[in-house]
Amino acid sequence: MSDSLWHDLRFSMRSFNRARSFALLAILALALGIGSTTTIFSVIQNTLPTHFPIRGPTVLSLSEFMIATIAALAAGTFIPSPSFWRSKRGTMYSKALSES
Repeated sequence: MSDSLWHDLRFSMRSFNRARSFALLAILALALGIGSTTTIFSVIQNTLPTHFPIRGPTVLSLSEFMIATIAALAAGTFIPSPSFWRSKRGTMYSKALSES
């Protein structure tokens, strides 16, 4: 290892020895963050279904209606109400079933 790396390691160890509570708090925060992220990802990965109940889920496509809605939302000219979304519920699923 190079001299500058050894110098940096010695400096960091001296800094951690001066402020042990800060070092322990930083290590604990990193450990909790990594552990909770791993746990949440594992739970979600194991509880979500791995297969869609339709044939060919990889070829699902957006309908012209959804593309127009997304374009209008991006342009800021269309703000849908909750009743609008309720009336369109199931559109993509029925389209996917009809195409499979």
